Amino acid sequence: MNVDVEGLDIEVLKSNDWVKYRPRFILVESLRSSLEDIKDNPVYGYLKQNGYLFIAKTYNTLFFENIE
Repeated sequence: MNVDVEGLDIEVLKSNDWVKYRPRFILVESLRSSLEDIKDNPVYGYLKQNGYLFIAKTYNTLFFENIE
């Protein structure tokens, strides 16, 4: 699942039914973020508590994998 909603990413993710819809990979746009900043990103914390592991970053995209 690719989430690119211009700053409303966390709201969109919170609206998902994680029991019914568990994509294997989630890609989230994160502008101007460094690897050092990832753990402070609310999307990182939210997806981690929902069983997703941060696995990669490109220039503006964070990649998470379902580990449950």
